[in-house]
Amino acid sequence: MRLFFGVDNKHCRDRCQRRGGLCAATAIMARRQKGSAYSLPDAPLPMIDDRMATPASNMDLDHRLWNKDANKFAWNAYLGDIPDEKRTSYMAAAKEKKTSQDSLRHIRPSELDIFRDDTVNYVQRLLHAGVPVEFHLYRAVSMALKHMHRTHRSA
Repeated sequence: MRLFFGVDNKHCRDRCQRRGGLCAATAIMARRQKGSAYSLPDAPLPMIDDRMATPASNMDLDHRLWNKDANKFAWNAYLGDIPDEKRTSYMAAAKEKKTSQDSLRHIRPSELDIFRDDTVNYVQRLLHAGVPVEFHLYRAVSMALKHMHRTHRSA
């Protein structure tokens, strides 16, 4: 099955394991351009909101982890000098107004992730719109610990 500009759905799903926000934005674009929902089964760490306006997005985390400085750098690298008022849900999925057909179904942030609050807010919007979502918040750990666990398990 093909997505809108020749992107293979399986390829996109496989790559979404670490790029949840970008895949969510891609799914929004596909839905708008093709009129069909595109389901991404797993988005463990979605970087979906460039506004960095929540308490979690401004946590003072260890500099060796993904922290607010790294997040700000990443959003600036991704969005460049596009003014805030011109940034759309294609760029930051949390800005999508119509969540009834959004695609993230299994979302797993950590308590000590700067994406935590953005993710919880997005999950609530999906649930209020009647979208089934599996959600798990890893308590008292950071994104780095989850990745170390996954790497250790697969070794």
